[in-house]
Order: sequence, then C-alpha cells, then structure tokens
Amino acid sequence: MNISWNLHTGVQHLAPAERVAVATASQFTAENIDELLHYKPDYKLLICKDHGYALQNIDRHVEKHHSIAAKERKAIVRKYAQYPLLEPSRVPLPLPLGPRLEVLGEPIDAFLCEEEKCGFVSVSRSVIGQHCNKKHNWESTKKNRESWSKVKVQTFFATGGLQRYFTVHVTPDQAADPLVSVEDDADVTRILDECRRAKEEHDRDMGKADEMVARTDRTGWFNRTGWPEHLGRRNLAHLSHASRMPDGGERLLHQAVKTVDLVIEKSVAGLSSLAIETRRWLKSAKREEADVRPLARLQNPESQRRYAGYWKRFMCYCLRVVTTDEGRGARSCGNNSIDGSNEETEEDEIDEEDQTEDEVDEECQDLMRDARELFPWHGKQKEFARELWCALELEDEQTQVQKMLELSGSFIFQTVGDRPFSSALIHFLAVLGVDEEMNRLRTAGDFSYTSLLLPSADREKQDDAERKRFLRERRRFLADGSYSPMSTMISLLAYGKSIALNTGNSASTQWSRDTRVLRLHGRPIVLEKFKEMIHGVVAEAERVLWEDVMHTGLGERFVIPLDDIEDDVTFTKRGYSFVSRPGNGLSAGLDWMVGKLAKSVEGQRLRVNGRWQARAVRQYIRRVNSFLELLLFLVHTTGGQPARGTETTTARHRNGFLQDRNVFVMDGQVVFVSRYHKTQSLWDKPRVIPRFLPWRVGQLVSIFLAYVCPLREHLVAKVLGSGGWSDHVWAGANGPWETDRLTRVIVQESAVRLGCRLTTLDYRHAVIAIGRQVVGEQFGHGYQEQVGEEDIEEPEMELDSGLELQAGRTEKI
Repeated sequence: MNISWNLHTGVQHLAPAERVAVATASQFTAENIDELLHYKPDYKLLICKDHGYALQNIDRHVEKHHSIAAKERKAIVRKYAQYPLLEPSRVPLPLPLGPRLEVLGEPIDAFLCEEEKCGFVSVSRSVIGQHCNKKHNWESTKKNRESWSKVKVQTFFATGGLQRYFTVHVTPDQAADPLVSVEDDADVTRILDECRRAKEEHDRDMGKADEMVARTDRTGWFNRTGWPEHLGRRNLAHLSHASRMPDGGERLLHQAVKTVDLVIEKSVAGLSSLAIETRRWLKSAKREEADVRPLARLQNPESQRRYAGYWKRFMCYCLRVVTTDEGRGARSCGNNSIDGSNEETEEDEIDEEDQTEDEVDEECQDLMRDARELFPWHGKQKEFARELWCALELEDEQTQVQKMLELSGSFIFQTVGDRPFSSALIHFLAVLGVDEEMNRLRTAGDFSYTSLLLPSADREKQDDAERKRFLRERRRFLADGSYSPMSTMISLLAYGKSIALNTGNSASTQWSRDTRVLRLHGRPIVLEKFKEMIHGVVAEAERVLWEDVMHTGLGERFVIPLDDIEDDVTFTKRGYSFVSRPGNGLSAGLDWMVGKLAKSVEGQRLRVNGRWQARAVRQYIRRVNSFLELLLFLVHTTGGQPARGTETTTARHRNGFLQDRNVFVMDGQVVFVSRYHKTQSLWDKPRVIPRFLPWRVGQLVSIFLAYVCPLREHLVAKVLGSGGWSDHVWAGANGPWETDRLTRVIVQESAVRLGCRLTTLDYRHAVIAIGRQVVGEQFGHGYQEQVGEEDIEEPEMELDSGLELQAGRTEKI
C-alpha cells in the first residue's frame, strides 16, 4: 500500500522509500503517539495511520515497524489499555457503499457479486468467478460474461485470513460539468420518450389484477371471496366493460334487457298465487327453518328496478361471451352479429377497407378474451344462451320469455361442491366486485349491497352416509382427547399459550442512577449517543441521496414545499398518490433526473452511445438501495413508537390493487399510515396507525418519490429486467423487502453509531423503555414486551390514544 497518513498535513501520497524514511525518523513517545495511532470508538479498533490497518498487538507492531524503544512501548501499551478492542471476527462492518474511512488509506479494486442479498466481495477475479459458479450456478455466456461488478473496498485488517472487505463510494475528482451537445440533448429526449412509453405500457398493465398478492394485503373478505386468485393477471377494465348495460348499437341486447323485465315482473306477479307456507320457505335462507314472513313484492318499485339491473347485466355479460364463440370474433345467428344490425353505411365500408377481418376479430378478442376464458359454462347453459340469442331476433315475445327462464334457471339450479367458481353466478360476483373507476376490487363495505341482489346457487348436498363418516373420522383423529397427534399438539398449544399469558418477563432494562444510560440485557445504551445515531443517519441519508443518487452539489440542493402540497386521503384510484396529483407540480421529476444524469460524469456512465450500460445501471441501483436502507431505518425510528417490521417494509407510496397507499402529506408533514395487523386476514380489522415524520425525513421521502423513484422503476424494469414498477416504497424483484433487511440495517447502524448491536426487537424494547422514562408511563401503554416479533394477542384496550394506536393495539382512529 503506497500511502501514508499524517494528521498535521492531511492525506499524503508517499512513495515506498519516503514512507520508510518517515517511519525510521519518527521518535514516537506516549505523549505524541496519537499522531501515529488512532482509536475508532465506533468499531473499537486501534488503527495505525502510517500503515492503514487495525492492530492486534500494539507492542509488537510499534517495535517491528516503528523502532520504538522498550520503555516507550510499555508506556504506549498502558496508555491504550483503557480502550476496549474487539476481535477481528466481531468487528461490525460499515454500510455498503458508504464514505471511505480515510484512516484506512486508499480503497482498492475488488469484485462484488451481483446476486441480490449475496454481498460476497473478493479482490481476486478467479475467486469471485468460482463463488458465482458454485453458489449461484453462473456460467459465462456472451450475454452474461461476468456476474460481478468492479467496486472499491477497504478492510480493517491486512493479515491473511482476517480481511473482511466492505464496499465504499469514492467521489470522483471535482470537474466542471461537461457541455451538453446536440447529440446529448437528443439522447435525453430519447430517454424521456422511452420512459414515457414504458410508463404508458405499465399503466395499461395496471388494468390487470395482480397475479401474486402479498400476505399483508390479505383480508378475511378477500380470502373468503377468492377474487384475487380468480382474477389474477386478468384485465379488470375489460371484464367490467363486458358486463355493462347495452350500448346504443347493441339492438339484441336491448331486447334481452326488456325480456328480463318481463320475466321478473311475471315472476313477482305470480307470488300472490302461491301458498303462504311456500312463500315462507322461499323467503328463508336456512335449510331447516322457514321464515316468519312470506316472500312478497317490494313496496318500493325503484328497488325492484335496481335489483333487476344486476340480472340484466349478467344476461348481457353471458350473451356477449357466447357470441364471441371462442375467439372467432362476433358470432352471428343468421345474418345478425352481436350488435344485431345488418345495416352498413357507405362510410363504414370505406373505413374498414384497410382493416382485415383478422384485425377486427383480434380487437374483439382483446376485449372479451378474459371474460371468455373465465366464464364457466355448465351442462346445457351454453346451448340455452345460443337459443336465447337466436330467439331475440327470430321469435315472439312469449318464446323469448321462455328461453330467458330456461337460461336463468340453469344458472340458479346448479351445484358447485368445493369449486365455487365453477358457477357462472359466483364468477359474475367477482366481475361485479371490480370497481372500474378506481381500477381495483371492491372491499366488503363497497360490495355488500351488490352481492345480496342476485339469486344464490344451491349448496351441494351430501348424503347421510358421507356426513356420518366425516363426523366419525373427526372424532377419531382430529378432536382433543382422541389419543392422536393432533390431540397432543392441541394440548401443548393450549398449555404454552397459558404459560405465556400468565408469566411475566424478567426485567430486561435497567437505568443508571442519573438516567443517562439504559442497560438492555446488560448492554449500555447512552441516551446522548442514541440521539446522535438518529441525527447521524439523517445526515448520511441526505449525503447519499444528493451526492450518490442525484449527483447534486450542496449549492444546488432544494426542498419540496410540503405546506403547499394537496393530498386526498379518500381518493382510492389505483396508481394515485400526492406525486401524481397535477396541482402539486411534482410530475416533472423524471425529466429533471434524466437531464441531471446527462450533465454529470457519474450519470454519463449509465448510458454510452445511446445505449444503457447494464453494469453501471446495476451499480447505480445498488446506491439507490443503499439510500433506501437508510430511509427505511429513519421511517422506522423517527415516527414515534416503531411499527412491526412487516408494516414498515410493505408500505405503499401509491394506491395498489387491493390496498390503499400508506404515504400521505397532511398539513405540511409526510405521514406513514400503517393498516396491517397480523389478525387482519382473519377478522378484517386492521390497525390504522398514523406516524408523522420529522421535516428532514419527510423531505427525503418526498424527494425520493418525486424524483428518484420514477427513474429507478424504469431502469429496473426496462434495463435490468429484474422486477419493475411496484406500489411499494421498498421493493425488489421478489416483491416488498423482507423484515430481515430492516433488521440488518438496524444492526449495522446501532453497532457503528451506538456501540451496541440492536436487532429490530431489541430496538423496540429500548424505545419503549426510553419513552417511558422521558415521556412517561403512558408511552408504553398498550405495549407488551414479547419474546418474538409476532407477539401474543392481548385484550383490546377500552381507551384509545395516539400512543396506543402506534403500539398497534387498537382499531379506531
């Protein structure tokens, strides 16, 4: 290593001969040894500035490399004996791509494995190649010659076998911004056009239901309905459009709607001819008990028309599906197409001259394909639908009514067993569950008024023998006290839960007499350092965002006027956020980022000769992810009582397919609202908890979402092809980040800045203890110290407060 460090003159680059001269000429004593040795309290290491590495044996090092006499060596050893030193294997490493540690000398070249969550680093190309081959089954191809990228690294220890390399970000030499040529301007325009086309393609895809649904989006309602799985990757807008009432040109569908009115009026009018007992059974929803009141005509005619409207939509949906006839375009009966019109104007003929029949069919397929593939025909239903279609054109009104009754009855009197979506009615309920305006599925509150309007299919009946056999086998193998493995597990579960609920935890926190130091499981946490940790991470996140991600100098930084931002927390349209609201003026962030990259040296490496450089893009995305890790830490730690890890990592910045966003701007403050709770999928009662972020953290969130996020999404989706657009703030190729990512960054930051290694749960315990001491006992009200991240359920609190809400223990807001 051809460098030497001197505190008086700063960093100096010295040749090997000059370094030897400095070492031999220096006469260090216990008084001036600080000029040579430097103690790093964050890492508990003693580092030689001259050699740029940490020492394990002070006496041996200063004797061998600095020729210090024995008497002075003993004094030096005594001087540093008061400082605790960690073993090499226990020293925490700095965060990836952080600023270099100048005391360690110049960073060296190394290779970083590009597999996500791997992080393997080696200074040897052959070693990194062997690693990628053995661990990730990588093989060199023309398209993927290398599965690693070149990085700059440092290490605390130079001895063979003790090196643990960590990546650092090296700021390029200051240089004037290069002039942007006409070609550069054209390339910026091409990039923006490319981004806009990709965004338009993504917006079209947003019309489709998500194929995979995160467990945090699961509610009892969606679990019960099964809609997310049934409609996965289907175009919601096309399905909803297929169920619309007839358009102006759909003459036969208009006739079908009139026939539905006739059928329903005939059926309602016939109620008076039935015996009262018969109508009581018709009114009842129970299998073995008649209703007290008989079924009768609704008093409000408008209600009947409204209810009939859903059956009209179902008939229109059914007839549209059958007339497309498995992808061949509009099926006709005689000379009649789906619109029921034989008239064709001369202008229509001219417009269609350049459009082939296949293209017309393809348009119809695009609109009806999902409905056609999902519609579950059963028995003679398809045949009845075709007969009705022909009757609407060729037969009289009485025949049309009869055909409509036959088709309707075939849908009502059908069993489904354990396959509910084998019924066209159950499938149509899912279609009715599509909110076309908001481009998402309806929640239980929005849908319940709809689901009760349709006739329900009969449940499949089992015979007595099968029912008796099920009860017998259940008693033998599944019940408590049956001498079965299940019985044993039930007993152990009840016993363990009883102990957990009735046994208190031993004291895990203790305070010093002056209340300046908290001991968590015996580990000291200095309150002053705790505050410095948060402020330090905020400063580091700002540095990474502006310098490494946005390539912006100190004098060019700006803020977003949050006081002027308008946000509508009730608007649930998919894809909406305060960034996309036109009046907020945040929609030009992508243009600003692309222009900035075109002018900066670092940014120009991403795109050479009009082509994106995949390796440079991966390195840039890694720097963005480094910022996101710091932002994740700050959101988790600065919003009051910390949320559970899953609640933070699955936060959305725009409205999603099933769930609303979690990031809002209210009265000039950025707010994270968590709705997830571990019992949500069972009881549909998520905890709605607002957490207001400090101004500086709110600026980091808003600037990232408005400026960096659009570019990051485009690069990941269109250049790297490893994922794409995501509604989640923290997301990768496999969806939202796991909680272990949050735990890792908390461990790293607390170890370096606090001198005490904290996990996510440790941090939660520490914050509650500090809050109780500083704020008061009410800070910890509603919080139970637990032994794991998923805690034992507690009784609900009768009194709601902001602190209880942040503890995730209440429902109201």
